[in-house]
Amino acid sequence: MLKKGENIFFQRKIGDTFGFQKVFGFRAGVAILQEELQSAIATLGGQPTSNLSIILQKDIKIGSRTFPKGLVFNTGLDVEKGGTFPLGLNAKATQLAPSPASP
Repeated sequence: MLKKGENIFFQRKIGDTFGFQKVFGFRAGVAILQEELQSAIATLGGQPTSNLSIILQKDIKIGSRTFPKGLVFNTGLDVEKGGTFPLGLNAKATQLAPSPASP
C-alpha cells in the first residue's frame, strides 16, 4: 500500500498538462526558481505565509509554455515565521550537484 501511494504521489499527473509538477516537485525545478524563492521570502520580512508568491526574475520555459519575467506566481508553498526556505523543502537537497565536467 505504501508503494502504491509513493507511485501515485511521484508519478501521477494532477491536472498538469504542461509540467508544473516537474518544476515544483523536483529539485531541478526548485534550483531554477532559487532566486525567485529567496527574493519572495526576503520580501515577507519574517512573516509567515501559506501561499508564497514569487515574481519571475527571468523568462522561464516549462514544457511548451514560456512564462515572462515579472509574472507573479502563487506557489502554494508555506513559509513559517522567520523561515528562510519553504516548509517541506530542504535547501541543501535542492541544490544541484555540479556535473563532473564542471570545475
